[in-house]
Amino acid sequence: MKGRLITKGFLLSFLLLLIWFKQSTPLGLSNARSLGLGGAYTAVARNNEAPLWNPANLSFKDNKGFTLNLISLGVFVGNNALSFKDYDRHKDGFKDEEGNDEDKEKILSLIPSSGLNFYTEIEASALGISFGPFSLVSWATADLDLNASKSPFEALLLEHDIKESDTISLNGTSGEAYAYATVSLSYGKSISEKEEREIGIGVNLKYLQGIYYEKVMKASGEVILDTTAGVGGGAADVTLRSATGGKGFGLDLGISVRLNQKWTLGFFLSNPICSINWNKETEELSYVFEFDTSDLQPGDSAEVDFKKTEEKGIKSFTTHLPVIAKAGVAYQVKKMLVAFDWEQGFKDAPGSSKKPKLSLGTELKLLSFLPLRAGLSLGGKEGFCLSSGFGLDFGFAFLDLGMINKEALLPLGSKGLGVALDCGLRF
Repeated sequence: MKGRLITKGFLLSFLLLLIWFKQSTPLGLSNARSLGLGGAYTAVARNNEAPLWNPANLSFKDNKGFTLNLISLGVFVGNNALSFKDYDRHKDGFKDEEGNDEDKEKILSLIPSSGLNFYTEIEASALGISFGPFSLVSWATADLDLNASKSPFEALLLEHDIKESDTISLNGTSGEAYAYATVSLSYGKSISEKEEREIGIGVNLKYLQGIYYEKVMKASGEVILDTTAGVGGGAADVTLRSATGGKGFGLDLGISVRLNQKWTLGFFLSNPICSINWNKETEELSYVFEFDTSDLQPGDSAEVDFKKTEEKGIKSFTTHLPVIAKAGVAYQVKKMLVAFDWEQGFKDAPGSSKKPKLSLGTELKLLSFLPLRAGLSLGGKEGFCLSSGFGLDFGFAFLDLGMINKEALLPLGSKGLGVALDCGLRF
């Protein structure tokens, strides 16, 4: 028997929970030049950009005497299934009449069986300075990684076609979000110089101020839709852990080799030691969705009881920022730069992926004051991305803009979009 057995209250409550969680929401995103180069920046970054990419680059002689970053801002929003074009096409509903699910099936076919993965990264910094081999930089980061089970989306879109004994499941739903501010004191030391060759090492010493943390500790449960047996129903449980403050310390390490005026190599290890102890308003919240579908008739909707079952304070807890390794090579001639980066995260987390990421970027200066940039990257959390950007360089002052699209040449067809802007002064 087919019936309109959609549990609207459950799905609405679940989606509202995701929206609320999203509002609570990596490295170097706020640097527009690096974004335009597709992230290939480990061997390129200099001056007050170096701490986020490789502090060993502070040891090179080509760093400016004094630089001041006025403001930098970068934002990336992406997912693993839907493009902006898909969203725009269906934001006002589906054109299919009831009983014709072709349009809805197309949308569902884009969502993998593992679920819909949504991620957001935001990074901003201001008034970062560098002087010779030293740099003092501060920035704020907000990061979200949420994976929602596919099952509720199937029920939501194909509500009139749910069959007897169909099941809605939250299994596979997970998520983590955090926001924190960082102050980094960085130093680059030259350990070898011979003619044009330079070898340097560098370190970032970081203080971290935790602002907000949220994690889905548990999301499980199933709802059986079965009117024939008279036993339909079920429950789903969600438990969230959160905190509104904390502090911690971190360490980054780097090494760079400048072979000559054309070739530079670099290696950067981010967060080998880095953690935040969350100790303010630490708590766990538990919610339950309970529903009974055993008395449903075709065309009925299930009633859902959504309630908070437990709210308890917990002891302070510690989270470790993900360890990320980067290696890069850059080739520079008078009017052209070509750079390549390899990035490897050691766990799947906000701002990190165990899938290796490869980046390739180029910068062309046909006009010395107007650098043009393009890049591409493969792997990592974002997959295939294309990037572009340009700058206005007047020597003592600069302005850079960058943009990146996930799996598309233009923003409308993209499954993720990132933009960045930064400006500063050099003396």
